[in-house]
Amino acid sequence: MDFIDVRMWFVKQGDLKYISHLDLQRFMQRALKRSGLPLWHTEGFNPHPYVTFALPLSLGQESRCESVDFRLTKPMSMHAIKSAMDKVMPQDMRVLSVAPPVQKAKMIAFAEYSICFPKWAWQQNAVADFLGQSEILVTKRTKKGGESTVDLAAALQEVSVAVREEDLVLSLRLPAGSSVNLNPSLLVGTIHEKVGQSPYGAQITRMAVFDINGELFS
Repeated sequence: MDFIDVRMWFVKQGDLKYISHLDLQRFMQRALKRSGLPLWHTEGFNPHPYVTFALPLSLGQESRCESVDFRLTKPMSMHAIKSAMDKVMPQDMRVLSVAPPVQKAKMIAFAEYSICFPKWAWQQNAVADFLGQSEILVTKRTKKGGESTVDLAAALQEVSVAVREEDLVLSLRLPAGSSVNLNPSLLVGTIHEKVGQSPYGAQITRMAVFDINGELFS
């Protein structure tokens, strides 16, 4: 059967940042069913709405640029699709936009993050000096359960350190592709260890996703 691919962009914030990726998949399938959209279903013994996420978000992190792809069995205007989804999505998972997908998920190479350290403004110089080092070696767990050493300094891009009232806010870009992917929580943990103060409550927010050319993923 023919189908029409759709990509929906949404935020994931508030208490919903604690929903696991598996739970998010289940939620999105239920939301799509409630929307009344003419969904395309997978074939086989257990048919279900086709749902796929470009770059799964780690538990406890927020995002202003999440995307999910699904398929419809007949053409509809993007406005009508967004309107249907607006009615079934919670406020903390608000729909941003709906459009035909342009790039495949494998084109993703980088992600931009904002990391807020509450009441850490006084640590601005210490954190800036730490991030300004030519080499920051840390140990990272591999998918196979082993360990590898990575240089965070070489991976960090477009880093800025700013103060917002009493908070310290980092803005940076990290590799987020299928071959090289660095979780910003690794950086938060390293800052905790090296600067010597606990960044308890640090909030990580994914702001944007880019392809290998530095263009916004679409």
